[in-house]
Amino acid sequence: MPSREPSQTYHPERRASLHLPSISAFESIAGGAHFSAVTDDPNKLSPRHSRNSSGRGAVFEEEVVLTGARKRVFEDVLLLFCCRPTKDIFERSWRKDAIFEDPLCKCHGYEEYAPQWFAMPKLFSNSRTLSATVISSTREPEGRNRIVYEQEQEYTVRFLNLRKVISSVVVIDLDDTEMITKLEDKWSGQDHPTRWGTHLLRRMNAKTLPWLVRVPHREQTLTT
Repeated sequence: MPSREPSQTYHPERRASLHLPSISAFESIAGGAHFSAVTDDPNKLSPRHSRNSSGRGAVFEEEVVLTGARKRVFEDVLLLFCCRPTKDIFERSWRKDAIFEDPLCKCHGYEEYAPQWFAMPKLFSNSRTLSATVISSTREPEGRNRIVYEQEQEYTVRFLNLRKVISSVVVIDLDDTEMITKLEDKWSGQDHPTRWGTHLLRRMNAKTLPWLVRVPHREQTLTT
């Protein structure tokens, strides 16, 4: 039986994650998203504190409590969604051979997944996390170590000042040293698209973006 840690909900002011080839693709795929208005700072996280979308009042909830390395990984992921990628985040929390997936891309390895995150500040003038709630944290002796959380992220498209809120379920798989081996951003909690050649398009996005976005060179060797 997988063991369960206590639960914790982080509701910062806002953050976001997105990796898209075009604004039109973003509009079409994010069918379950809704328009809203917001703010952002990943360092202002308060456990068990949830602010409503209007910013008026607060709700206190019991959630999964993350500690140690898992807390660090979770907070690093929130920073990435808030358009704050750094080389240090990837070196301390991500395996170099990790996989990243969302509805727009499927990336294998640092050379593919890092450009997706470093491209976000170029696409969005602001990205903030409206809510982030950890719903499970499991450790399995002979299985997957995993963190699952729900989030609402508001993105402001650069130059257009268009704001979009995306609700998603984020699944983080970890190795025995608590390094990320796979991260999936499932918009509206749905599986990633596979029909009508979308898998090929997602791989094409992963392959072509590194030609357009430069990322810091990473020396770290693969974790075994």
